[in-house]
Amino acid sequence: MTEFGAIRDGDGAGTHPAGRVEWAVAPYRERPARTAAVVAVIAAVAALVQVLFGDPFLAGLSAALLAGSLAPFFGRTHFVLDEAGVEWRRGRARSRRPWSDFRSHYADARGVTLSPYTGASWLEPYRGVRLLFGGNGGDVLRFVASRVPEGPRRERSWSFLRRTRR
Repeated sequence: MTEFGAIRDGDGAGTHPAGRVEWAVAPYRERPARTAAVVAVIAAVAALVQVLFGDPFLAGLSAALLAGSLAPFFGRTHFVLDEAGVEWRRGRARSRRPWSDFRSHYADARGVTLSPYTGASWLEPYRGVRLLFGGNGGDVLRFVASRVPEGPRRERSWSFLRRTRR
């Protein structure tokens, strides 16, 4: 039992008292192949810094900085959705935003994005909130959809890579 209640990692189960959904997600556990690749890249960068500069302190520092920048991937994130809003905690950092901050939401295979905009905006990654499902997608989507309207369908556009034939 944690301060959030009975939280289990990514198995789709969280506690569901009236008006509350909570769960924890650990991306490094859910995607072991990607975790191995990321660790290999960090090690390669540290080795490259060691070869180039011959300083083990700089090699360790570069590895630590790179790993620190990937803390959301390597850490556990706890999410709580309740009547007041959404809360997430990663390590000692904690944030809470009320539902009134969000004007739309859209989901993909891994999670749902809560956006303060009704349409697409380049600021969305900085102002919105990303909730990873961790196997809890149905409950999360139902809860979010009951409080935030669905936004326009978002698809990644790779049109700049495609050649148009006329």
